[in-house]
Amino acid sequence: MSIDYSSDIWVAGSVPNSTDTQVGSGVSYAVGSVTGRIKTAEVDFAGYTIPDQAFLEVTPDNLNKEGDGILGLGPNDGSNIYKAIPNVTGAALLDRIFLLHHATPNYLTVLLGRSEDPTDFYGGSLTVGQVIEGFENVLNQPKLPVVNSIATDQHFQILLDEDGLIADGRSIAIHTEVASTPNDEQVTVVLDTGFSLPQVPSSVAAEIYGSFVGAQLEEIESLGKIWLLPCSQEVNITFKFQGKPYPIHPLDATL
Repeated sequence: MSIDYSSDIWVAGSVPNSTDTQVGSGVSYAVGSVTGRIKTAEVDFAGYTIPDQAFLEVTPDNLNKEGDGILGLGPNDGSNIYKAIPNVTGAALLDRIFLLHHATPNYLTVLLGRSEDPTDFYGGSLTVGQVIEGFENVLNQPKLPVVNSIATDQHFQILLDEDGLIADGRSIAIHTEVASTPNDEQVTVVLDTGFSLPQVPSSVAAEIYGSFVGAQLEEIESLGKIWLLPCSQEVNITFKFQGKPYPIHPLDATL
């Protein structure tokens, strides 16, 4: 199974000792979707045990092989399972952990790995209610409120600072299309660990990548239009949240 910041869990194939709720639902992603019956089963994750966690049981097919699935760690607000069963039984995994373990601090951390890098390999890590050794200072960073501005099938969402998108030292103008945002120069950012390409408006992608020598906009099947750059080009992107800059490693700005 893959771990994602979306809110729901689904598994292709039958899960032993699961209980059928007789309720169906589905989840849509940037690419693809799944539907199935909501069932419950015992889940062990990050040292926590949930005796009756809700998930979607999906019929295996050519795209989703037996045993494939996604373990979503997003909030209840984005959970389609919770919308179908709006009580503790249908709650998302992270909410169930915090509801059952009151002493656990209410946060999770993700350290993205670089498992296929031939020279700078390191594995990723994920924790719930604790911080990886050496990264304790993350608890002293600005705390960003989660916003609930998009109604369905989404992840944790936060607001980018005004003029908070910087590419190669220059600020890129961007305006929100979310009507509920008080400042239209603050865009809503979706946190997603399961999609490798930048999910930004085409105008923003052009500002970031289009100015490089040799850059080409190409149509890729199943992905749509993406920018292709020469491997020698280094892309520098920084995001600002509550006044603090967060630079993106150039290796993570391209594939």
